Amino acid sequence: FLFRPLALKDAKLIAELILNDFAGKMKEEKALDIVYEKGFTDILAEKAFNSTFGAREIRRAVEQAVKNYVANLIIKDELSEGKKIIIPINLIANSLK
Repeated sequence: FLFRPLALKDAKLIAELILNDFAGKMKEEKALDIVYEKGFTDILAEKAFNSTFGAREIRRAVEQAVKNYVANLIIKDELSEGKKIIIPINLIANSLK
């Protein structure tokens, strides 16, 4: 068994899986339709990917940026069941520096 470090293309696939998983959970649990702006997954992978820590940093970035963004909307009572939420691409740029 040979270990191969993750490449950026792998990170993009992992980011897509993590984001889709979160969107699926929100759809199931809160009846919210989460949509990411075009290019969001690529930017997330590029900003959060770390060859040393692998995909863990991507998961952390989703927790810090996306989950907190949605949680704040829920807390502020700005969401209703069945509502579509568009996650802005600048969310990643602003939360990962």
